[in-house]
Amino acid sequence: MSKISHKARSGLARLLLTSAAVSALTLAVAAPVLAQTRTPTSAAAPSAPTQTAMQTPMQTRGELVPVQTFTLPNGLSVVFHIDRSDPVTAVVLAAHVGSARETPGRTGFAHMFEHLFFLDSENLGPGGLDKLSSRIGGSGANGSTSRDATDYLQTVPNDALEKMIWAEADKLGYFINTVTDPVLAKEKQVVKNEKRQSYDNRPYGHTMSVIMGALYPADHPYNWPVIGSLADLDAATLEDVRDFYRRWYTPNNTTLVIAGPQWRDGIDPESKLLRAATDAVWIVTRLTADNIADRETARTLLATQRITPSEGASVSPAFAPPILEPPVRASVEAIADLSPEIFLHRLAVLLARHPNMQTREGLDALAQIDVTPGRPYVPPRRDSKAYQAAIRGLADGLGRIRHAAAATHPSSGWRQLYSLPPHPSPLERASAALLGLGAPAADSILHMICETDHEGRPLSGGERYECCFPAGGRPPVDAFWSLSLHDRPSHGELLLHRHALSDRDRLSPEANGDLRLLVQHTPPSSDHAANWLPSPSGRFALVLQLFGPKAHALSGAWSPPPLRRIGGAAS
Repeated sequence: MSKISHKARSGLARLLLTSAAVSALTLAVAAPVLAQTRTPTSAAAPSAPTQTAMQTPMQTRGELVPVQTFTLPNGLSVVFHIDRSDPVTAVVLAAHVGSARETPGRTGFAHMFEHLFFLDSENLGPGGLDKLSSRIGGSGANGSTSRDATDYLQTVPNDALEKMIWAEADKLGYFINTVTDPVLAKEKQVVKNEKRQSYDNRPYGHTMSVIMGALYPADHPYNWPVIGSLADLDAATLEDVRDFYRRWYTPNNTTLVIAGPQWRDGIDPESKLLRAATDAVWIVTRLTADNIADRETARTLLATQRITPSEGASVSPAFAPPILEPPVRASVEAIADLSPEIFLHRLAVLLARHPNMQTREGLDALAQIDVTPGRPYVPPRRDSKAYQAAIRGLADGLGRIRHAAAATHPSSGWRQLYSLPPHPSPLERASAALLGLGAPAADSILHMICETDHEGRPLSGGERYECCFPAGGRPPVDAFWSLSLHDRPSHGELLLHRHALSDRDRLSPEANGDLRLLVQHTPPSSDHAANWLPSPSGRFALVLQLFGPKAHALSGAWSPPPLRRIGGAAS
């Protein structure tokens, strides 16, 4: 591996921070090293830290670089630092071992480990670290060896940090089991070639070796060069390498440093932590209004809300996260106007920024048309098979999204609107985005829309409809439900200022327990007025919202009854 520049070193010294914090480190780093016979199962969000981890207060060191340090139960030192200068996170794993820990006749081991560390590990596989870094949009692995330390460096997008911490844990705990005699023999030749290129065949390549040899006696650990001697490398055995690992590559001789723009550590006891899957979020606030008079109160409350960085005054305003207005146009419709070249280029950029959106099947398919996350897309010739396949794929994809968004329940005419399941597929996310951005999780609010009656005809104010929930078949919720008009006309056209019915209203069930709701433009008789939802004179749609839906509503086992036409509108 090449030596890094002084400028690069000073950049790393700005150290670290991250939202993964100690919870990621305790499982992903501590556990593999403590129990090296156990295999890490996932790069997903790790568990909470143990209570025995020690934490030191925030400190100011050097040129006003604030850091927070931890010592995990296995002895691993962890350093965090907030740096908002770039939307990426730097990760450095530093082993406190260099050529000065070697002995005469066994030199070059520290530098040899810098090479071996990148090759393989039990769970990443051969070349797995570089493949992972490329897939998540990282800068690629690098490292350096000095007389007193060996550093392993990565820079990754913020939302890929937990994956990279897992990778560092996997290397530290499991890579030694993949080092065999053939692997060692091959890497010896690589290091020998590096020595010939950087020292033996380079003008003045031995200058520092001569100077250090003259400054320090033969038995001093600074006497020999960091890269070691060719004779010592030839004599190294597999057991020598394993002994070096067991002695120096231990948690209590290693420091993990993380620097990035993410939020620091604990939260206020009265606050709730919500983790975002991407580096941008759209915050939607919903307030319950029981009547028209509540609207002004709700607007006043919303006007008092502010979004501020969690670090407050400790963050430079220049690096504060921007607050953007939410998009007003559905992303699916917006991309339909893009050329294939621009679309595929943006796709490669976004996949690198949001690796949680990646799937192996999707990456393999994109590779066939030369799209790789994090790499500029170079469009092929317009008459090439790859370009024609891209055009067909975009058209087919948009068609599938629109079809999924328009899918209805075969018997009732209702379909889900906006809501996403707990683990949505890419198609489910795209179809929700087509219908409207800002979709809540379905287990929070389940939206369902009906635009046709039981015979498949569009809903119209020129007709009268009923929606009858049988006894025991009302919307299953833990909170409440609401039936409202969608795309309704101006406020003045809605009779009685009523635009929704809910279980919080004084609804009037039938004698047998059925709940019969009427949807029509003109008022019904007085004995049905409590269950009346006024409709506009033209076309409309109904939206049923289930707040805190129960499991059988989420699974699709329950669905709303169809809207049945009962004749022309009353005059």
